[in-house]
Amino acid sequence: MGAMLEVLENQALQLSPKERGELIHRLIVSLESEPEDTPEAIA
Repeated sequence: MGAMLEVLENQALQLSPKERGELIHRLIVSLESEPEDTPEAIA
């Protein structure tokens, strides 16, 4: 999974500052909602 996160990070860093801001917002909102599954089930 570590390599996958590195690829995602590299892709995110290629986004414009506005797009990165929108992505950050969406990720934070996703953390604030109730989880549907356990981390083990998601992985």
